[in-house]
Amino acid sequence: MNTSTLVRSMERIRSNSRHDLKRGFSAAAEWIFLSLALAFSLAACNGGGNDSGGETSPPLGGAQLGRPAPAFDFASQYDYGGPAKVAINANGLAVEVHMPASVLNPLQYRIGQVNRTGDLTWQPGGSYDSGSAPDVAVNAAGTVVEVHSGLFSDLWYHVGTAVNGNSISWGGSIKYDQGWDPAVAINDAGLVVQAHHAVFGDTLYYTVGRVNASATGIDWGASTQYDQGAKPDVAVNNSGTVVEVHQASSSSDQLWYYVGYVFGTTIAWGPPVQYATGFNPTVDITDDGIVVEAHESIGILYYRTGRVNADGKSISWHASGDFGSGWNVSVASKGNHAIQVHASGGGAGMGPDLSFANSLLIDRSRWMQTTQGISRQPLWKTVLPGTHDSGAYNFYNFAGLLCDLDVSLCRVPASCRETPDHIPYGVVTSFATAQSKSLVEQLNGGIRYFDIRPVFQSNQVRTYHDAIAGWLLSEELEKIDAYFASAGPELVILSIGGFCSFDDSAHESFVNLINDKIGRWLYKGPTDGLLTKTVGELMTPNGNVIVGYADDYILSHPKPGFLRSLPINGSYADTTDIHAMWADQRTKLRTVSTPSSLFMLNWTLTFRGDHWANDVLYLSLHNISKPASANLSGFINETYGGIPNTNYQMNILSVDYFEEAKVVDYAVWLNGLYNGR
Repeated sequence: MNTSTLVRSMERIRSNSRHDLKRGFSAAAEWIFLSLALAFSLAACNGGGNDSGGETSPPLGGAQLGRPAPAFDFASQYDYGGPAKVAINANGLAVEVHMPASVLNPLQYRIGQVNRTGDLTWQPGGSYDSGSAPDVAVNAAGTVVEVHSGLFSDLWYHVGTAVNGNSISWGGSIKYDQGWDPAVAINDAGLVVQAHHAVFGDTLYYTVGRVNASATGIDWGASTQYDQGAKPDVAVNNSGTVVEVHQASSSSDQLWYYVGYVFGTTIAWGPPVQYATGFNPTVDITDDGIVVEAHESIGILYYRTGRVNADGKSISWHASGDFGSGWNVSVASKGNHAIQVHASGGGAGMGPDLSFANSLLIDRSRWMQTTQGISRQPLWKTVLPGTHDSGAYNFYNFAGLLCDLDVSLCRVPASCRETPDHIPYGVVTSFATAQSKSLVEQLNGGIRYFDIRPVFQSNQVRTYHDAIAGWLLSEELEKIDAYFASAGPELVILSIGGFCSFDDSAHESFVNLINDKIGRWLYKGPTDGLLTKTVGELMTPNGNVIVGYADDYILSHPKPGFLRSLPINGSYADTTDIHAMWADQRTKLRTVSTPSSLFMLNWTLTFRGDHWANDVLYLSLHNISKPASANLSGFINETYGGIPNTNYQMNILSVDYFEEAKVVDYAVWLNGLYNGR
């Protein structure tokens, strides 16, 4: 495992132990093991292997520049049982099938629809047959194809039709071959591709067919062997391009892919390519040739995205990451929709939990450049996804080990913190960490508003939150400079506040640091009427970063590119209660005046330094943030209900652990809503 995975695993234990005290000693032992592993990982300066058996992380982290990527981090439990498979069409209609918790019960299905805000609601579903290892596919017309294994290694399929997005009218069960672990895909022309594992030995077969005119059955071609391996999955798009993934054998963790093209009832395959290590790979492909793949490795789920190359035989991978723990993951992607389902947990005696996450499949690193119409929007009608305490990321990595050496190196002066000195730094670190990704990873992930708190310590500027000083701002700014050099113009606001241990000399050093590292990207145009300027006017190739001060720290002398203050309204609710925060932010939103100011939705639950005895039971700010992440969509739907209302104009959506809140997806949708799309 690399450092980020170790940290996520430690956070998972921290989170789970609060709700499962029975884990007791085993959780403590695992925590100690991972702590030691983290120390060795950092000591090795992040050398050696990585999460997924030799995969190389993309430059700058997360979604690499210029490439679509999903946001799968925050999953919701929807059923029990498994394994489960999922499919989605370009209209956002999703179909899921899974084995029940008890093998004595029939196979189950669910159907759901992605709504205007990008959220998916599952209908109750029902049962449709008996068997095991089901898989499913759906096309734009709502034609559903399901395959599964039956008794004595028989393979069966159903053709069905989605009815009003609420249920499926299934046809009869039809035997079509023999084998195990069948996988299926369908395109909008009714072309069907399936792959399966042979009855004996690790041999893989495929079959090509077409749904007949009455949509009651499939006219299959011959079953054809194409490789040795196990656990196949397959995808096809409307151009007939096929992508297949599989394990090298039932016991091997080598993952391979093929790219091919359908000719009649055969597939012309390119050469096999080994691309990762792991188990249970799953894949889908869009009409743009974007490939979304996922698999598991040592209990961690990984995704990667890429694009089929012009030769039609290979894939250029461009983004990868992990998105939690679990097993038997399944992904689907069509149009700009992506979804994953997986099994995890204990299921309260009803089998494993089945969870899902869906998101837009967009180029998050350049979403403003690729969002239609946003360049014509004035700033006061634009929505920017933002992070609270943006520089307070992965303090477990940095501050924890730094404090082991000398607590004075990471503790900020008492005048800047709320936390009493007697609180152990390890506890403080858990509550000071507001993000899991670096500033440039946040940029690549789509964040466009940053809340930066600087502390001047040992003649250096670091980011900080409450009592903990963290990362060197100079190193962060160098990466941000490289981002803009590659990504092109994206409108970004850096809100600087909470200056700690600054005097005029320190502030002069801070201004020089900003200018030295990212000065070429600062917006230095006129500030009069800033909010009425369009995004296109502010998002220029040489000047698209607005630096503004969020508090009363007054510049000794005016500096080009630095605003004395930003006209932003809004404040956080200062509570750990989701209902109180919801009511607080609703009231503040409905009293804001536009277009004279920007409204910041402070969708953050916060611990209080004077409530340590109570708030420490949450174990971390990450745990505190989870109800907020899960309920952001509900607040947005309550506020707008699909109807644009400029009286309730949100401009900045500020969250903790942004990747779990789908904040970028909601910002993209709201910008489209305000722009009449």
